[in-house]
Amino acid sequence: ALTVAEKLRDLVRKHPFFPSSQESGEALRPLTVSVGVSSYPEDGQSTEELVDAADIALYEAKGSGRDRVVVSEKHLPAAQVSA
Repeated sequence: ALTVAEKLRDLVRKHPFFPSSQESGEALRPLTVSVGVSSYPEDGQSTEELVDAADIALYEAKGSGRDRVVVSEKHLPAAQVSA
């Protein structure tokens, strides 16, 4: 999942985005993606648990600079989680 998310993030970042139409004269704007990844069964047994873990990872990605993929660390013991 991490590899796919990284490829998607990279493809979106490389694709030009025009706010309206090219004829309007507006400049290209960067388009980025932040992704949170969770894994079954490490991060949860139910869909709700997996989505919650991915959501936490997503907000970590957004909070640490955006345009990145963050893997949920919910299943790791506190001693293994790095800042």
